[in-house]
Amino acid sequence: MTSDQTEEDKLYNIAQTNFYKGSIDQDVCNEALKNVEPLFDKFNARTWNCALRTSTDYNENIINIAPLFHLKSLLLKHVTSYMFKTNEFYDGYICHSWINVYEKNFYQEMHTHEDPINSYICGVVYLTADNSEIHFADPLHTGHVYHKPELGDIVIFKDTLHHRVVENDKDTLRVSLAFNYVKKKNWQII
Repeated sequence: MTSDQTEEDKLYNIAQTNFYKGSIDQDVCNEALKNVEPLFDKFNARTWNCALRTSTDYNENIINIAPLFHLKSLLLKHVTSYMFKTNEFYDGYICHSWINVYEKNFYQEMHTHEDPINSYICGVVYLTADNSEIHFADPLHTGHVYHKPELGDIVIFKDTLHHRVVENDKDTLRVSLAFNYVKKKNWQII
């Protein structure tokens, strides 16, 4: 375990799949939020079956802006920890990352990150303290878990895991950074 990880890094099982929960230093998350807040007015509302503002039209991989490099290095450490906990190892990189801003009454519908070409390890890190829950359901919807994230929480999961964001009923913003780590080559620990 590295100094950036805690005893709380854990894999949770949901029926036939799982998700990982860890934590990132809150000062790093506060610094990231401070650096992206000035960009919020450039984030467009999405027209999926949800209500949120996102950075996807502004920048398809926002973690690559220089002020977020430290956060990116910590995300990659947690992806590695996730691989060790699942005993599935892949070369790859963060190919997409975006900020989601949830105002009062904003939410995200149930969805996955499945893609016809690539497979992903997906994750979300929470940049605010007062967050609405993320709801995970296995692909057959036979099991589910609600997780109330705190500032600095990071959750990591397979691209096939169904998830949604419960409506933000607070006046405060719920801000998260989501990412997809593209799996390029499987490798084994010897």
